[in-house]
Amino acid sequence: MLKCKTCGKSLALRAGRAWAELVEEESTRCSRLQEITQQRQALAARMQGGIVGMLGGDTVDTTDMVAHRKSLAQLDATLKAEAEELAALMQHAPSQRN
Repeated sequence: MLKCKTCGKSLALRAGRAWAELVEEESTRCSRLQEITQQRQALAARMQGGIVGMLGGDTVDTTDMVAHRKSLAQLDATLKAEAEELAALMQHAPSQRN
C-alpha cells in the first residue's frame, strides 16, 4: 500500500501513474499544505493579539498599524488560496500532525 511520506495516509494509485512519482508529488504537496496551515495559524494568533500581538513593544503610528494589519490579511488570503489549490490537486486528505 502506498503512503504519503509526510502524513502517513494511504494513497490511491491512478492508472498510468508510476507509484514512486505519485508518492513524491503527494508527499511534497502534503508537506507544503502543512506548512501553510502552520503559517496561517501563526498569522491568526498574531492578528488576534491586537496591536501588541502585531507590533510587540514598538511605537508605531495608526497608519502603519492599519497597513500592517492589511498586509497580514493579504498574506493570509494568499496562503489560503495556495492551500485550496493544493487540496484540489491532492489524492488524499492529509492527517493533521504537529
